[in-house]
Amino acid sequence: MLLHTLKSLFFSKRTVEPEVLTAQVVNLFREKKIIEAEILIRQKLSEDPYSPKLISLMGEVQYHMGEQEQARNLFLQALRLKPGFAGAHYGLSLVCYDARDYFEALGQAQFACNLQPQVARYLAQLGRCQIAMQNYSAARDTLRITVLLDPENVPALNNFGIALQVMGSTKDAHFYFRRALDLDPEYVQAIRNLDLIDKLPKLNVQFDNEAGALDARVAYEAPATTASIDEEISALEEVFAEHPNDLESAVKLIDLHLKALQLESARDVLKIALANNPDDVRIMVSNARVAHGFGNLIRAKDAYQKVLERSPDHIDALLGLSQVLRDMGKTYDAIEPVSRAAELAPSAHILLQLAYAQSNGCLYDEALETCDRVECLEPGFAPFLISSRAVSHEYLGQFDQALYWVERAQEYAVTLAGFDVFKGLIYLRQENYVKGWEGYRRRALADAANRRMLPYPAWNGEDLHGKTVLVLAEQGLGDQIMFASCLPDLIAVQPKQILLEANSRVEKTLARSFPQIQVIPSGQRNFDWLPPEIEPDYYLHIADLPWVFRQSINDFPDRDHYLVADPERVKYWRQRLGVGRPLIGFSWRGGVQKTRQVIRTLSLNQLLPLLSESQAQFVNLQYGDVAEELREFTDEHGLDVLNFPEAIADLDEFAALISALDLVITVCNTTVHYSGALGKTCWVMAPHVPEWRYGLASERMRWYPSVRIFRQPKTGDWESALGCIHSEFSAWLEKQR
Repeated sequence: MLLHTLKSLFFSKRTVEPEVLTAQVVNLFREKKIIEAEILIRQKLSEDPYSPKLISLMGEVQYHMGEQEQARNLFLQALRLKPGFAGAHYGLSLVCYDARDYFEALGQAQFACNLQPQVARYLAQLGRCQIAMQNYSAARDTLRITVLLDPENVPALNNFGIALQVMGSTKDAHFYFRRALDLDPEYVQAIRNLDLIDKLPKLNVQFDNEAGALDARVAYEAPATTASIDEEISALEEVFAEHPNDLESAVKLIDLHLKALQLESARDVLKIALANNPDDVRIMVSNARVAHGFGNLIRAKDAYQKVLERSPDHIDALLGLSQVLRDMGKTYDAIEPVSRAAELAPSAHILLQLAYAQSNGCLYDEALETCDRVECLEPGFAPFLISSRAVSHEYLGQFDQALYWVERAQEYAVTLAGFDVFKGLIYLRQENYVKGWEGYRRRALADAANRRMLPYPAWNGEDLHGKTVLVLAEQGLGDQIMFASCLPDLIAVQPKQILLEANSRVEKTLARSFPQIQVIPSGQRNFDWLPPEIEPDYYLHIADLPWVFRQSINDFPDRDHYLVADPERVKYWRQRLGVGRPLIGFSWRGGVQKTRQVIRTLSLNQLLPLLSESQAQFVNLQYGDVAEELREFTDEHGLDVLNFPEAIADLDEFAALISALDLVITVCNTTVHYSGALGKTCWVMAPHVPEWRYGLASERMRWYPSVRIFRQPKTGDWESALGCIHSEFSAWLEKQR
């Protein structure tokens, strides 16, 4: 009751300390003036004792004083006042890190960064945790942003150097260690790291969690003896100041500023160079690079494309365009430009990028061939091919080889992002659910968006009698519907109360289907939706329910359905659609490029033999703006297909429309989940190696007994799968007469 009162005071008052206070306190921490920081915060707390921000900052004071338990309690207090307060999650990450609970520290830091992605100290802590977990690639990317936001963060500069060194960029690592020492000449970790890479001709780098330094083990190249980046920048600035029309100096200076993450300086030089030489291809490339550096992907893409209109074989523009397209999620489109670059200059570096693009763009055989070419040219690149090899073998169904390459990652001190998750998904495909869920539970390592945390115990199957449990939404809409199949199991263990966070687009359907559960709509980001009077005894993410309730094939219930559409709307659609010919819903496109759309999607022409069956009335269920595509297709072939885009956009209406149909034929997409959850007979066409939820061999989906799977017998063979569908459909129509 007291906590409820305090929450109410906070939510009604909504006192927010100015950011200037946080900046003052952080500066005091950096200067090691902990007592001064404590005095300042206590003064503010006397004015506002229920401020989560002030309580959390006091927790940081206790942390810096070495009072870990007091710090933890203050962070938890802040979170009980304001669930999802980023500063408190950051603080808990600090405490967990010092306790060597690196996985928990990583999760807390990731969630803090999800909530406030532009706070440098949160990112610095995340990068530190990623290094502790030996996820050096992710750490490099995180710390690059950190030092861009806060170029004077000495520990972040040192850790960035560690990540760069492990990833093979010795010269750049050398630069960031030196930069850290320029700011703090007595920073011991950076001194040790510089000593290692300066004096040892060969070393392998592994992070020492306590020391924050490198440990010499196995084989990386020694640094080149060249001037530091700062010295090069200073020299070029002098040249450019005297000769602003010197294009070569301008381009080199922009590149160095970008390498040093000095984006504003790079843009300043670019403005002068563009004013003097707007049509020079070299400056046009620099313009694209600067736009990419600032995260303006559309502008960067347009700029690279303008370069290629002028100079179609410009290798830097081809490589830059490929990277921008990957960053935009256009993984398949990204292949063509880097492939062209590899034709023009088949170096190991370019082929390495091609292998990565091919494996992410579903060209798996080609990716493996490219990996072999890279390793033949440069055997030292083997560690950087592991991700491409493992992913390619996985989606070719060569699971033993995929697992082999993931295990090899440890030999090179390189951690594949989501190491355990990768293995877990393979086991789930093979219906080894015990091993599969164990790996899947660590998915936050691979995707920070999956990680949200509350200051309550996580539920791991404990007795829930008399308890309140909160289930958090996670992942996409189809996944939420699929994992909701475990909600009846949760209800059956008889907790006192179940709270279910749901994406606002599926909330209405879930609330109708599970009246025993309090369903709360949200945007799946913060916790503003959580009523202040609610204090769960446990919480978990909805995707963790199967870990408790689906440990074997026998745990999947033979349940007709668990979703309930609005009966009045079902009646409406049955009346509108009529009762003549059988009503067949269909869709043909699955996912987006980065979720393997290219191998999950059919063309309408491939479905023509099926859609030409005059004894059936076909109804479009394809999500997205497909009206023009559908109209052109039906006009060309004289087909009668019904299309109700308003029913597809509203998912509760979508459920009613599906319920009014006789059969659904679709590719792997959200339509499968809705059809199966509603108990509607559904035939799904699956790639040879589909996503894990479809398994590898079973004719029926474990999650949905009403869903039958028509599989490609080999990669890319839709013709056989469609042939089986058409044959079965003809027989099905005969039975409907």
